[in-house]
Amino acid sequence: MKFESQLEKHYWYLYRVGVLMSMLLHASFITWFKYLGATPLAVGNIGSFIAYGLCLKLISDKRYLSVIILSSVELITHSVAAIMVLGWTAGFQYYLIMFIPIIFVSARRAQWIKLATLVGIFAIYSGMFIYTNNMPPLVTLYTSDLYMIHLFNMGVCFGFLAVASQLYTEWASENEVDLQKLANTDMLTGLLNRRKLIELISYESGRYERSYKAYCVIMADIDNFKSINDTYGHETGDYVLATTSHLIEQVVRKQDSASRWGGEEFLVLCPETDLEHANMVATRILNQVNSHKFEHNGLSFTVTLSMGVAEIGDEEQSEKCIARADDALYRAKHGGKNQVCVSARQKKKPNLYLVQQTAE
Repeated sequence: MKFESQLEKHYWYLYRVGVLMSMLLHASFITWFKYLGATPLAVGNIGSFIAYGLCLKLISDKRYLSVIILSSVELITHSVAAIMVLGWTAGFQYYLIMFIPIIFVSARRAQWIKLATLVGIFAIYSGMFIYTNNMPPLVTLYTSDLYMIHLFNMGVCFGFLAVASQLYTEWASENEVDLQKLANTDMLTGLLNRRKLIELISYESGRYERSYKAYCVIMADIDNFKSINDTYGHETGDYVLATTSHLIEQVVRKQDSASRWGGEEFLVLCPETDLEHANMVATRILNQVNSHKFEHNGLSFTVTLSMGVAEIGDEEQSEKCIARADDALYRAKHGGKNQVCVSARQKKKPNLYLVQQTAE
């Protein structure tokens, strides 16, 4: 699915960020440990730098399993070795914690694998804590140097977690927008779906009740669509639906909302629009489709629409307004197709008692 591939893409972006940070980190440690006279540690960091450089190459080659294995082995080995050599005070245990968000952000890892990995990291972390409380470090540095290394490692861990959290928040927001769009959009045509347009019509009905700003709906139906499907096949039928939708989108105004209402039917909502102007919009749609040359799989043909227009009436429910547009469409169909029919606006019936009282 689209969202799974997006999550995987984000996951490897985060992984690449982690690898680049690791390369910068080990480059810093090479210089730092050489300065402190801990040459074996400097040499070890050269190996780590090369390993992460290889990880970047493997990510580019999409050899993801190799990346996971190599980076995991390096991270755990380097952290354990550094803790054994310098002790717990140096703070290399923080790099084991940094591994946790990378594990759980992955969309494709099975839950049991994530939990098993977490338990494994916890076991290593606890084991090294117990080890350093019973065994002295192999290399002794000045306390001030150890504190500086500890603060540096802690800062790297905090920085990575902050970056990872920010990226995850941004990706979650992007996915939420994508999900909303997917929930509101007809997949074939790219227009709004019926559920979303009903929601917009309900909103416009509320505005009409509050401020008397009328709206219109335009119902459109592709003429002889069943014949197109039967003659040219459903693939061509889908092409006609998608192309007609695109043509409608080109013509409607910025404030209008077009939807696929169902099958080969479309419904356009025209906010703050009277019947005359909505009729003009419908006529433009009709002419746009009429003038377009449909070409698909070596076929060339024309498509026409039958359309009905209705304006919300006084004290009228939106469902009734849509039904009147559908009735107008029905008249257009039976009147020869390829035309627009308008439903007269429903006005509020006068109160006969008040009329009589006024007359008296």
